[in-house]
Amino acid sequence: MEEIVNIYSKMLGDVLPHTSRNIVGNYYRLKNGKYYELRNIYLNIPSHYIHGLCQDAVERVSSLRRNKARQYSREIFNELVKYLGLGKGILGVGGSGDIYGGDLGK
Repeated sequence: MEEIVNIYSKMLGDVLPHTSRNIVGNYYRLKNGKYYELRNIYLNIPSHYIHGLCQDAVERVSSLRRNKARQYSREIFNELVKYLGLGKGILGVGGSGDIYGGDLGK
């Protein structure tokens, strides 16, 4: 079992840089580009391992890209809040939850 995990890790190490560098977001595109190469290198590995590896690699890279985008947008949002001087109550995060900050209009 440990041998299979080591081989899978090695295969993933071969595929992830290609997936990330070429911004492959589609399983079929990665499979078409890397499947036969991996089959020639790892002759004793069943084909469904390589299919699963391709799905795993695409999901990992896609997840990383989504999380980077979320973090980037969160940083921009926080900068806008600081720059515009918006209070927590306006954003519905703190205070009374009122969109005007809780004490306006009273």
